[in-house]
Amino acid sequence: MGNSGKYIFGVDIGGTTVKLGFFDREGTLLDKWEIPTRTEDGGSKILPDIADSITKKKESGRRMWPALALARRGLLTTKAWYTER
Repeated sequence: MGNSGKYIFGVDIGGTTVKLGFFDREGTLLDKWEIPTRTEDGGSKILPDIADSITKKKESGRRMWPALALARRGLLTTKAWYTER
């Protein structure tokens, strides 16, 4: 897939599912998948689930990683963005 700087992940956090996509810089969808939106505990598992899902895609052999686009309705607090690894 060439230079990893040419690819972007898109993430759309919905109430039921998180939709993820892998795009080139021209906006062509190269891959897509979804995971459940786990809203228990105030949604504290949503961002770690997204990170885990993207990490699994990365480990599948695809070269990617330069950017991430995230969409969500409403506000997301700073605390919700923090995940300790």
